[in-house]
Amino acid sequence: MVMIGSNAGWFPRPSFYGTIVIFFVLSNLALHWFANRTMNKAPDGFVRIYLLATVLRMLFFGAFIYMIVWLDRPEARKNTTFFLMSYFLFTALEVTVLFRQINAQKRSQKGQKRL
Repeated sequence: MVMIGSNAGWFPRPSFYGTIVIFFVLSNLALHWFANRTMNKAPDGFVRIYLLATVLRMLFFGAFIYMIVWLDRPEARKNTTFFLMSYFLFTALEVTVLFRQINAQKRSQKGQKRL
């Protein structure tokens, strides 16, 4: 969405555009890997561990956006807006993928119980 708007000339691209995108891709890949590993090893404590990971991620994200604002004060509003848009989009993607995996796992467990 930001790429389309900036390429069309509607608004300039934020100064930390690439950094923010890479940050979200890597952090979501890491969280997805961690969630899968946790779901397979300790399914009973998954919710508790996932909530702890979410709190730690929020602290890490807060420190990240603070550093971006501190490094580029004039572009702080653009970078922060893009960061929040990216956060909501990547969170929606993460929840959708996790929800599908949990449902698929539940379906396979129900199928095993019938045998």
